[in-house]
Amino acid sequence: MRKKSPPTSKNTKEIVSEATPKDEDLKKISTLLQQGLSSHRAGLLLEAKSLYQQILNLNPNHFDALQLCGTVDTQTKNWASALNLFNQALHINPKNASVYFNQGIVLQELRRLEEALDSYKNAIELKKEYAQAYANKGVVHIELNQLSDALLCFDKAIEFQHGDAKSYFNRGVALKELGRLSEAILSYDRAIELENNYPEAFSNKGIAQQSLGHLNEALENFNKAISLKSNFAEAYSNRSIVLQKLGRLGDALQSCDQAIELKTNYAQAYSNRGSILSELERLDEAKKALICALELNPNYAEAYYNLGVVFKKLSQHNEALTYFNYAIELKHDYAEAHYNKGVVLCEMLHLDEGLICYEEAIELVPEYTAAHWNKSLTLLLKGDFHHGFIGYECRWKNEMDTNLTHQASFNSKLWLGAESLNGKNLFIRCEQGLGDTLQFCRYAKMAAELGARVILEVQPPLLNLLNTLEGVHELLPLGSPLPDFDFQCPTLSLPLAFKTNLDNIPNKTPYIKSNSVKREEWAQRLGLKSKPRVGLVWSGSTVHKNDRNRSIRLADLTPFLPNLFEYICLQNEIRDIDSSTVRASNIKNYSDLLVDFEETAALCDLMDLVICVDTSVAHLAGALGKKTWILLPYAPDWRWMLGRTDSPWYSTVKLYRQQSTGDWEGLFKIIEHEISQILK
Repeated sequence: MRKKSPPTSKNTKEIVSEATPKDEDLKKISTLLQQGLSSHRAGLLLEAKSLYQQILNLNPNHFDALQLCGTVDTQTKNWASALNLFNQALHINPKNASVYFNQGIVLQELRRLEEALDSYKNAIELKKEYAQAYANKGVVHIELNQLSDALLCFDKAIEFQHGDAKSYFNRGVALKELGRLSEAILSYDRAIELENNYPEAFSNKGIAQQSLGHLNEALENFNKAISLKSNFAEAYSNRSIVLQKLGRLGDALQSCDQAIELKTNYAQAYSNRGSILSELERLDEAKKALICALELNPNYAEAYYNLGVVFKKLSQHNEALTYFNYAIELKHDYAEAHYNKGVVLCEMLHLDEGLICYEEAIELVPEYTAAHWNKSLTLLLKGDFHHGFIGYECRWKNEMDTNLTHQASFNSKLWLGAESLNGKNLFIRCEQGLGDTLQFCRYAKMAAELGARVILEVQPPLLNLLNTLEGVHELLPLGSPLPDFDFQCPTLSLPLAFKTNLDNIPNKTPYIKSNSVKREEWAQRLGLKSKPRVGLVWSGSTVHKNDRNRSIRLADLTPFLPNLFEYICLQNEIRDIDSSTVRASNIKNYSDLLVDFEETAALCDLMDLVICVDTSVAHLAGALGKKTWILLPYAPDWRWMLGRTDSPWYSTVKLYRQQSTGDWEGLFKIIEHEISQILK
């Protein structure tokens, strides 16, 4: 928040001499006073003060000389002296509003804010329509976080001085802090109407628009502020935040660097820079920037929070918790810090403590969708399907950053198990990933058994594979025109609609079948079988937000794979980091031919064993009823639950879990031992 400082002095042109003849030095005092005023108006402050001081040498109780000398000290930031002079002047004449006003300015600068309020109040009592005193009093109320009182003051200032742009500006500041963002924008607009070249008003308007999520409009206003004031470091820094939210990370970093170049001790800009670098996965640089921010401002809660996020990404959980706790200690209502602390605790599998943190975040921000959503995921991971699936419905909130399709227009036709489906068209909509569709398409048969005519929407790579799925009347690729339907149910809402719990999961496999013609083509391509065949999947999509935890490097796995097997690659994308390992290994790679899941399913069906990380192929192999080993990170996805080697969703799946965060090698050694047992 940027607030306009009050004026540092009373306009010398308004000062009227109140000196009264006291002795034979009257003529000399009058001459010195006129000379002092002349020098004062010309900006020759030291010369003016010398002349006023000469008057005080002749008459220590000369009211005008005392207040004028105090005014010079105010202008030269000699606060203690100024306050002493104004106090002396008021002792002589306690009915002068201007001196109370200037006394308020000095007290405000000395951070004696309650006393400053009293001074401005005294000025207003003496001069009922003292607009500038109301304006300055409003600024003090903002600094004391007395926002409603501040708003009343600015309204009074505007009432008595309609064209005061600064009062409209500060009124916008108070409204913004009160959360009345739209009104704040209107107040900034009025300030801009009165003073077209008002960079601070454009910048603060941008901040309010950013808070409302109007990012492009905010960016336009930050750019306008910078065009008016090229050295406006705060506008550059705030612009970087908007650019980051727009995904323009390179531009955001450049804007942040410009802010730091203009203001080298700018803690907020360093913190923003750390956040941007963190999102760019340049984590070591991010740490350095955030440490700089904290060196500049050791009480900067946001910098501690951003540093916690960096350590969270590095899976250094204890360090992350330390910094989130620092942030919360400094800012008790820091909902994001409570939330991310919960995420870290859940990644450490301290689930009950994590749930408490999510609840604290929700108490602070009841509409905190990410906290509600992660709470539901944690409940599902614990096996509380009843409350977990109910809470999971919050994923449709607009701010959720997930791969969800259109929902709002369907709410009135949502089916969650209450209405009869007999004779009705049920549109099952796909959402999120390919693995989710493969896992939950099993419910189509159950819906058909309730009398529904099932229309199933799937991602295009699944279209050929699922065209024979039992219970489906019509299969549509995602993106097709919407069909006519009586009810709709998103894929991940089906377990809730069917009241799924651990005892009634429909886990009969296979419920997906591969194409026999495709299977024969792949058998011919593979040739005569001389060894047991093992299908491998070691990495998934890079855009998956948990990919860094679930995917592995092939070079780390191959040393633990005995040579007495025929290894087949079942993934259709090979990362650059794995390309040379694939070429140097005995792994057969047909990734170019795996153009959709019909091909992958046919190849998968020819395997004796599938070993894979948590990707869509894990669900494919499980749905095909293949013997499948899934390699899981320490904190797994909710559907694999905790502490079990089997899956309640797939009867032929065996789960292998990291024993500590990031410990793939320990898990690989177990795999090496168990795969050797197959040969025996």
